[in-house]
Amino acid sequence: MKKLISLILALCVALTMASALADGAAGVWYGDYHGAVMTLTLAEDGTCSMEVSGFQMGAGTWAEKDGAVEITMTDMTGGASTLIATLADGMLTLADEDMSVDFTREAPEIWAPADVNPEAAAEDFDGSWAIAKVNTMGMLVDASAAGMGEMTLNIENCVVTFGGNASSITFFIGEAAIPLNYADGALSYSIDIANDAMALSFQLQAVLLQDGMLSVSLDMGYGETVMYFTRVAAEEAPAA
Repeated sequence: MKKLISLILALCVALTMASALADGAAGVWYGDYHGAVMTLTLAEDGTCSMEVSGFQMGAGTWAEKDGAVEITMTDMTGGASTLIATLADGMLTLADEDMSVDFTREAPEIWAPADVNPEAAAEDFDGSWAIAKVNTMGMLVDASAAGMGEMTLNIENCVVTFGGNASSITFFIGEAAIPLNYADGALSYSIDIANDAMALSFQLQAVLLQDGMLSVSLDMGYGETVMYFTRVAAEEAPAA
């Protein structure tokens, strides 16, 4: 009788472990990659999909193999790749030679900009600012992930000067200080850029947010980029 009970208990434990592995991988997983929320869905039918900041990035299939999770996915360009994910302690880790992301069942807190402060006066913009976040074509990431982590700007009397790695902006408008127009709580700048292929219009608008951050939007007619800056304390600002 004891042997039978022991056999039944051992079988129950084995089935529980097998079920935990199978059920542990299936479902929705969330990862934080440089501020962008990655959502990995492993469906019960063996299909899977990946979204980054709400954008569909790929789809494919998944299966358990040798105690791990094998994910084969085709991205939006048609390129296919296979990744091996490990599952341990309620965390799914997806890694390749370029990155490693830990996924959990709990969705990370998503940063969102505060509302615009429509009462901001022109002098409220004055000071040095360091970039923190970038939203390009609807995808919000940390500035470092967008290759803009060292960008700075300084505003004084409605004149802005970009510094750091601001080549994506200064390439079009040069590195000289830019006079901005103040109206209705915002600073703005617009210029037509000569181009042999097509006419370009560079639009810039800066607004202050209710939490004290600075939002700077750029638009050249093919998609808006919004950069979010935090104010740099006077003792931290770089010397002129």
